Amino acid sequence: MSLYQVFISEEIKKFIPKFSRHKKYSNKLSYILFYYIPYEFYFRGVLQLGLSKTWKKWQSILFVTALTTLLHITKPWTEILAAFAFGFVFGIIAEKTKSWYYVCIIHFTAGVLTDTFCSLAYLGVI
Repeated sequence: MSLYQVFISEEIKKFIPKFSRHKKYSNKLSYILFYYIPYEFYFRGVLQLGLSKTWKKWQSILFVTALTTLLHITKPWTEILAAFAFGFVFGIIAEKTKSWYYVCIIHFTAGVLTDTFCSLAYLGVI
């Protein structure tokens, strides 16, 4: 049994990106510029940090976590749970640092590593 079979559910295998069909995954720089930066800028920078000026911090974190988790609703259940859990973690980081930059770097790194390991597993390398 490979590491892939141990850590990745059957449900996730359906969502493994195939680089030849999904050009947006082949160019990580464009994915950073057109996905991760706008996503974190809007949800953590504009919404969460903006709302936390008038709402309690936990309320703004909960609200943004709910929204970002809903964006993952079409993904496998494991990714939905991860989005929910890390939504809180990212929210706390954004509040503590008063910045969305660090969250963006963490989110991008996690995304690239996920794509890399899923692709390697799909190819049978791991």
